[in-house]
Amino acid sequence: CLQSELNNYMPAFLDDPEENNSQIPKIDDVLHTLTGAMSLLRRCRVNAALTIQLFSQLFHFINMWLFNRLVTDPDSGLCSHYWVAIIRQQLGHIEAWAEKQGLELAADCHLSRIVQATTLLTMDKYSPEDIPNINSTCFKLNSLQLHALLQNYHCAPDEPFIPPELIENVVAVAENTADELARSDGREVQLEEDPDLQLPFLLPEDGYSCDVVRNIPNGLQEFLDPLCQRAFCRLTPHPRSPGTWTIYFEGADYESHLLQDNADLAQPLRKEPEIITVTLKKQNGMGLSIVAAKGAGQDKLGIYVKSVVKGGAADVDGRLAAGDQLLSVDGRSLVGLSQERAAELMTRTGSVVTLEVAKQGAIYHGLATLLNQPSPMMQRVSDRRGSGKPRPKSEGFELYNNSAQNGSPESPQLPWTEYNEPKKLPGDDRLLKNRADHRSSPNVANQPPSPGTKKVYSGGTTNKITS
Repeated sequence: CLQSELNNYMPAFLDDPEENNSQIPKIDDVLHTLTGAMSLLRRCRVNAALTIQLFSQLFHFINMWLFNRLVTDPDSGLCSHYWVAIIRQQLGHIEAWAEKQGLELAADCHLSRIVQATTLLTMDKYSPEDIPNINSTCFKLNSLQLHALLQNYHCAPDEPFIPPELIENVVAVAENTADELARSDGREVQLEEDPDLQLPFLLPEDGYSCDVVRNIPNGLQEFLDPLCQRAFCRLTPHPRSPGTWTIYFEGADYESHLLQDNADLAQPLRKEPEIITVTLKKQNGMGLSIVAAKGAGQDKLGIYVKSVVKGGAADVDGRLAAGDQLLSVDGRSLVGLSQERAAELMTRTGSVVTLEVAKQGAIYHGLATLLNQPSPMMQRVSDRRGSGKPRPKSEGFELYNNSAQNGSPESPQLPWTEYNEPKKLPGDDRLLKNRADHRSSPNVANQPPSPGTKKVYSGGTTNKITS
């Protein structure tokens, strides 16, 4: 249904800015469709990993539609600097939208071929010295695709022609690299992009609302009041309730929950999270994994605890938990910072660090389902089943950190920030990691562009178009 709606608006990517044609859909129509889908999923609190898989399909559809137009219609003139600059500019709107929604890695992965195609057609490709740069920058394009794009290219009147020898050499290199890699992964080397994303649909094991919602959520009583007044139901808070919504699931250990100190859990949630100050004595690190996310109604990014590493300083202290928001470190505010900047500040602290923390800020800000936060007081029922095939474990938004068994450039990886061993991945490497194309992370923004993507030729009316 969403793909059908998107299909109606795809001509917006080919909207010439020099023509004011009101009949052609605009890129805002595409963004409105994507925003409507995201709003619906968030309103219904759909599992974050499922949301990522859905938008991976939509990004792949956009990639497939545009890429196949370039390689299969040589007479259209789309393979020219002017038109691919327009396409690249429109794709920039999609990438910016994805970054705001925490889907930038899914967009990077599944729009990569059309992005590399536009890069190829706007970069230097006129001398033998350009061949290594072409093959390293456009590594996702196989030999058939490179040959079609370069053969279909329409040079501007004042632009040099592409030498046939250069095309032959570029194709030969791709046959020994991209083609061989595709065959080793069991994929066929073909010209067009497959209409269907060849990835399995996975049901995440955790990250569902029932796992992370505690006590009586804000608004539930108001929602039920009309039904209670008509005697359809009644709301009876249990004074000794441990606050978990999974307490009556099969396999749940009810007695163990009643033994917990639940005096605070029986109280309704505050309107604002409790602010505490935590001082940690670091050993090898803080023992925290973090995620940057923006809650409903918030103007700035927040830094949230994704998980507490067992045995680390935070785990030993015992006051930090998944879902807590880190407001400041040693007096320096983390509000509004990207994950990379926050990680940098936190790794530069001394042996003793002071954190200002908003307890369970993720839940207060509507981000409960965006965190890898299973029910804090009970093991998931699926872990106790003892029979049947377990569902694949979701890593919340840590969805490219899957395994190290595949080294395919088909699947990027960007792990969460781990403070025991902080790492940075170069921009060129994030598409050269483990196979997990159906997953993404909202945590990484402002990645550096790959080298070789500068616009080289700019002639005539293309000066006002950003490629």
